[in-house]
Amino acid sequence: MATQTRSPSTVTEGVSEPPDQSWINPNNVKVSDNVYAVGIWFDLEQMEALICEDFGFTIPTGATINSIVIHVEQFYETGSGDVPVIADVFKGVTQGLFGNTLATLTEQVIDIVEFFVDGSDPLWGLTWTAEEINSDFIVNITQDHTLDSSGTLTIDHISVTVDYTEGSPPVPFESRYPTMNARW
Repeated sequence: MATQTRSPSTVTEGVSEPPDQSWINPNNVKVSDNVYAVGIWFDLEQMEALICEDFGFTIPTGATINSIVIHVEQFYETGSGDVPVIADVFKGVTQGLFGNTLATLTEQVIDIVEFFVDGSDPLWGLTWTAEEINSDFIVNITQDHTLDSSGTLTIDHISVTVDYTEGSPPVPFESRYPTMNARW
């Protein structure tokens, strides 16, 4: 089995109607350097999603994807109540949304949170090809606005680890059928 861990090279904010709370410096999640993207919200408000893409995976064609884990270095700085942080996975922009709420932060927590889909499906409810991971993989991170809470959430870094098994290289035709190479 092989593993690749990558960070997004493109980070944008989702756009919702009506507009939700914007992130301050969302591009800071690209590198683990203690320089943060900051989200501030008030009761029942939603932060815009951080849309992370262009991870630069180079998984070989024909590989079997075994698991996908999202890592979020975050710090719930201030606020009232708990904050469920939601990770969603997209297979390109047309394939729909899959994911799960898997982390609840309480005040003054510094943590690296790993997102799985409750351990039962390490592929987030999808089948993946190497090409899809390499080119169409998108992660959204946001906070759950349904709780009566407010606060400041800071995120230092977002990365994704993909475990895969490399496929067998194709066998040359000549070695599969040595008698077919006979000359007349």
